[in-house]
Amino acid sequence: MDIRVSAYSTATWVIRQHEPQVGIHIIRDGCVAISAERADHRETVLYLEGRGVIMNLEDWVLARPTYSLSARTLTESTIIFIGKDDLRRLFTEDPAISRLMTAHLARRMEVIRRRHIAHLTTNVKSRLVSAFRELLEATGQHQSREAHFESPITRQLLADIVGAAPESISRAMTEIETETLIIRNPSRISIPDVPRFIHYSNKAAYETAPDRPSRNQDRTTPYELLEQQ
Repeated sequence: MDIRVSAYSTATWVIRQHEPQVGIHIIRDGCVAISAERADHRETVLYLEGRGVIMNLEDWVLARPTYSLSARTLTESTIIFIGKDDLRRLFTEDPAISRLMTAHLARRMEVIRRRHIAHLTTNVKSRLVSAFRELLEATGQHQSREAHFESPITRQLLADIVGAAPESISRAMTEIETETLIIRNPSRISIPDVPRFIHYSNKAAYETAPDRPSRNQDRTTPYELLEQQ
């Protein structure tokens, strides 16, 4: 059976857009940036994903011949790969896997819908706050007292995620810094009080992914169910 667990260092490509679609990739731990190629061939980061997320399930379900998006690690990450033929066999043999991945796909579609609405209806500052909330969850620091993000959390990366010009990101970052929600220095960005930041983000115009179950809840992720097989 073609199931592999691989460790990836920071800034390593896991999936490349337009390459042959050969299976699915599940994030066991770490943070991954999902991106798309623009007309000028520059990669634009669309959003971040963390533990338990299946990055390219839509491509497999729709039987696309190639991957529709790219994925690159933002931190050291562990990724589970399942070949598409073996995945089809698992779907047939275990209805629980089929139900779990169908539910996962439905949540993913709702997350994408809400992100699209937010990009059209909220200001840059609100979207930036939500991007940092997403980053906290994707890196597993949402339950910490304080959080630190090393490079490559750049202004351009944040601009891509938020959907704004780098200059607008700088202005919004200054506003957030003034409220002491974040602290910047040349090598990293820090959130000195994570509970306060989360409370602030909950009061913002929207949350990046309010439909996701709380990570405090006991829920089975796709890779955990597969490990039971």
